[in-house]
Amino acid sequence: MWGNYEIASLVTWMNSFNQSRSAADKVGFYGLDVYCLWKSTQELMPHLQAGDPTTIAAAQGVQQCFTPFSADAQEYGYAVANASANCRNQTTTLWNRISEITGNATAKTER
Repeated sequence: MWGNYEIASLVTWMNSFNQSRSAADKVGFYGLDVYCLWKSTQELMPHLQAGDPTTIAAAQGVQQCFTPFSADAQEYGYAVANASANCRNQTTTLWNRISEITGNATAKTER
């Protein structure tokens, strides 16, 4: 979903825009790929701080919820649509923690 001309153009523009900006004025692109949530959390894991057990536990919980369905797109879609309360809570906790870690940068851009 993200590997397309529009996203490539956005990333190129953001890179150019950010070159002359201070850290506080740079723009970013944040989110979780809900079409590939297990892959998103897998990519996220190396970036999490070892001293942040809440975020690590949430990311591991999300992985455990959706990894069994990762090989079959139809089963994965069904699992996401019918996720247990625990899986929804784990995903919400992870999203909230990432928002906090990034200084709510995602919430600021959604207005």
